[in-house]
Amino acid sequence: MNKIILTLLLTTSLAASANAQNCVNPSRCAELGYRDDVGKCSGRKTLLCPFDSNKAFCIDPDGGSGFYTCDDFLEAIKEVDGVIYLSRGLECDMTGKSTSIRFAEGLKVIGTADQPKIEFINFGENKPTLTLPGRNTFENLRIVNADISVSGNDKFINIQAENISGNADITFDGANKAVRVNTCNSGNTTTVTAGSSLEATSDFNALGEINGTLISGYVNNNCYKGQININGSLIGCNIRYSSFNGSLSSLKDCKEQKVHDSTINVPIAITTSTAQRNTINSKLYIDVSTSTTTWTTVRSIVNSNGEIFVNMHNSSVSYLLSDDTFIKGSRIAFFSEQYPEINGIWKAKDTTQEITISKKTAAELKKYFTRIGDWDGSKPDDIN
Repeated sequence: MNKIILTLLLTTSLAASANAQNCVNPSRCAELGYRDDVGKCSGRKTLLCPFDSNKAFCIDPDGGSGFYTCDDFLEAIKEVDGVIYLSRGLECDMTGKSTSIRFAEGLKVIGTADQPKIEFINFGENKPTLTLPGRNTFENLRIVNADISVSGNDKFINIQAENISGNADITFDGANKAVRVNTCNSGNTTTVTAGSSLEATSDFNALGEINGTLISGYVNNNCYKGQININGSLIGCNIRYSSFNGSLSSLKDCKEQKVHDSTINVPIAITTSTAQRNTINSKLYIDVSTSTTTWTTVRSIVNSNGEIFVNMHNSSVSYLLSDDTFIKGSRIAFFSEQYPEINGIWKAKDTTQEITISKKTAAELKKYFTRIGDWDGSKPDDIN
């Protein structure tokens, strides 16, 4: 880009003499940044190459270049703090080329709202890796058949990673931010490395592992093919299809925290109206924080070493349990201001499948559980 600006300044004084002497090679147009055919600049401001009127530099309204061939794109990404605007998709044939593609630091690659596709084809088993060294922005893009390695302080807005053959993975290192990231395609994984963080403000749909810190209001909301493993720290509101091996805490602006369709392997606490379809292998503390809440553990499975503690406060619930399975020896504890007869810790007499208890009486509980102790509604000490 600097070469282009310099060229513009010199064009008036040099172009005439250069043409008169006829000693300038038209191939210099590409070297100076005039990589577009004139026809591609339709509807845009155009800078013509002074040495070849068929070559031009197309300018989008906010200053970026709108069209690139794949070769031009791979050349343009070397410019530090540059901006590339893509209004159409690219197909990059990587046959015989390096599979390591490094973007310059501070480079922005921005597409239109319909997410132009950057597809890497004909690479066999050598899937390319796109490396972002830092301060990069990817916006409104679909990345197909490539891994993405993110070094830190990068920003993702409306990004979808896809694969046609094999996996397409994103690895986040350092501190990064994302909006609307989707890697739910078959076999794709998203990893946040240990000691790193990813702040996703909405629609974080992914499979993979969180070994660092993930901050997101919605986690794995539409990925139905497996669970994302939370080995590090998750700060969020609505979590689905996750496996908890690390810590969970709430975003400050969460009205309530929900955990659905997940496996709980470590003690965690949630403030919620529903905790549905979970498998409990450890302690789950549920704080029903509003009087209008209807709480139920619909179709949850509580294993022999699993425990659920439900502080109902003064909530009026429709069901104590609904289609729940308790393995023999598993436990559930209730604390209710309205129904004190159910208060205490209860232990499953035998393995019971899909039991439903609608009445708020100890008589109903005693069909399946034995009361083994008191509980005052406080969060267990071993839950953060």
